[in-house]
Amino acid sequence: MMRVLSAALFLGCMLCGCDSHPDREAAAAPDDTPEARAGRVLKAKKIKQLPTVDGVTDPAWDALPAMELLCFGAEEQTPVSLKACHDGKTLCVWASWPDADASETYKLWTWSDEQQKYLAGKEKEDRFAIEFPISERFDACMLGGTPYVADVWHWKAARTNGAGRADDEWHQVSLTPFEINGSAANEFPDSGPDAKTTLYMMRVKDRGQLATREVPAPAAKGEPTVQRYFHQEVSEGQADLRAKGMWKDGRWTVEFSRALKSSNSKEDKGFQAGRSYPFAVAVFDKASDAAHQTSPQGRLDVEK
Repeated sequence: MMRVLSAALFLGCMLCGCDSHPDREAAAAPDDTPEARAGRVLKAKKIKQLPTVDGVTDPAWDALPAMELLCFGAEEQTPVSLKACHDGKTLCVWASWPDADASETYKLWTWSDEQQKYLAGKEKEDRFAIEFPISERFDACMLGGTPYVADVWHWKAARTNGAGRADDEWHQVSLTPFEINGSAANEFPDSGPDAKTTLYMMRVKDRGQLATREVPAPAAKGEPTVQRYFHQEVSEGQADLRAKGMWKDGRWTVEFSRALKSSNSKEDKGFQAGRSYPFAVAVFDKASDAAHQTSPQGRLDVEK
């Protein structure tokens, strides 16, 4: 039985679908796997002309099969439709899910008469994330106690969408303390009755300039709310990943694209035709990390 870890650990998790199944990258993955039996296999078909990454369903997607992952939260669940394709050089992923309204603002600077200064607002944006393990070991549930490293594509309706990007990130979960770029990983002690395991976890942005820059709060009172985040050009590893979403008729549709072989193998998962890769997704309906919905583990098959 899985031990119960502290609430702080859950707050630190972006993806935590708890259908635990270590699955190594394999050529021609067999159909007799938990993912295949449950219909959680995403086929990335090889096509000649890739769709345009603009959030609008390109005709190229219409001919491709979709699979569905059901994301679960504490009080709700959301079905996510997924499609994928590649042309031998670039992988594209299409995701679509229902959302009653588009939440496209995030923590505006908001004037406080009481404190006579601008404070960060409470607005939360819609978000979507895909996680691909980089290490051989993987557990779609961060609470499972399995040490691993994973590549994460994190799209944000307010902070990255306007730039046509998603934050390129990677997560590391360890049973021993570690540091990255001089910063120590956060420690999450096991709080269960027979506590034995302490996890160390860090969420790291890939190198380069992010799609979003934060500006400081104005010193003097002006408008009741002031924009806090602005888009900017990305660079280095952040330029590897493109993403664009559009909300229409009660649904978000987001498209991602990235080279099969990225510019940075240490921070990104590389893909090869004819191989299979475990993955998981998460939906954030104007939600914090603690309140998001997560999927069980799926499998991406990249067609030769």
